[in-house]
Amino acid sequence: MAFTIRFLNYDGTELESQQVESGVVPTYTGETPTKAPDTHYTYSFDGWDPEVVAAEADADYTAVFESTVIEFTIRFLNDDGTVLESVQVEEGEMPAYSGETPTKDPDAQYTYTFAGWDPEIVVAEADADYTAVYDSTVNQYSITFVDDDGTTVLKEATEYEYGTPVNQIEVPPNPHKDATDQYTYVFTGWSPELAEVTEDVVYKAVYASEVNKYEITFMDDCGNVVQKTMVDYGETPEEPSIEKDCCSLAWSPTIVSVVGDATYTAVFTKEAEVIREDHSMGEEYRWGLFMVPSESSLSYLPDWASTGSVAVMINDEDGEGMWVKSLEGDWIEANSLPYLLIMR
Repeated sequence: MAFTIRFLNYDGTELESQQVESGVVPTYTGETPTKAPDTHYTYSFDGWDPEVVAAEADADYTAVFESTVIEFTIRFLNDDGTVLESVQVEEGEMPAYSGETPTKDPDAQYTYTFAGWDPEIVVAEADADYTAVYDSTVNQYSITFVDDDGTTVLKEATEYEYGTPVNQIEVPPNPHKDATDQYTYVFTGWSPELAEVTEDVVYKAVYASEVNKYEITFMDDCGNVVQKTMVDYGETPEEPSIEKDCCSLAWSPTIVSVVGDATYTAVFTKEAEVIREDHSMGEEYRWGLFMVPSESSLSYLPDWASTGSVAVMINDEDGEGMWVKSLEGDWIEANSLPYLLIMR
């Protein structure tokens, strides 16, 4: 004997009808029953109600479904698109970010503070992305002015906002640098050149230097000005050309590189006069008698008498020797018209 066995969906729709012999357990052979999701749940087939048993009479079996709460993927992103957190949120629930407070690196112009999410967070109705938004604060930078030594502060550090134009930067009065013996200084500007504020800057004073000139005067031995010129510091003055017969020219004081105003006076020295010179004994032994007007005249003696010789100072009245020493040593005039006997 056969019985009518029906398999029904949850809403009573017949899915399948079979004739099953008595004592045989019915088997559903149709497609797996389904149930459309609603606003809160999805459904998956979970069996029959009642439990299928061997046929003993006509019977209906209704599909049973397991319900699963619908969840949505909610992502929290930083403003550069980096995923900070991804969570599954049940439909109708309010998503909540549970990570560390989002941050954004400062740039030259701004510092950033987390301000919230865009769009505004609402209950979960679909997958959604929320992006961090930030409040920005214009950065402040320090501007300082110093002298060219790098340490003397001409204007203390002042804070300015990024982008402050040059004409709004308060600049100190043009500084002054004291002249030295060598240079006079003129302020020419700042290094680096003044510019719109974009970072901390120390501006250093820049000076142009000009070599000082000094008055150099040359006078003759009578007190007359021979030449007067302006000469740069550190340069050696060029002496004028003046002559006096039978005399050598020197300057007092000795001409040196310019370090200030200076006056040089001509000094004329009569050269040593040869009274007698004897070479008859050859190059190794010789002698000569010279009249030497002053000690400086020693430089005008002949080359052979400059080294390895012996000098005898004598008096032109009695001819007696006063002392003996080498030409390299000091000597003293015996009278106003000394004579020098050179022997080698």
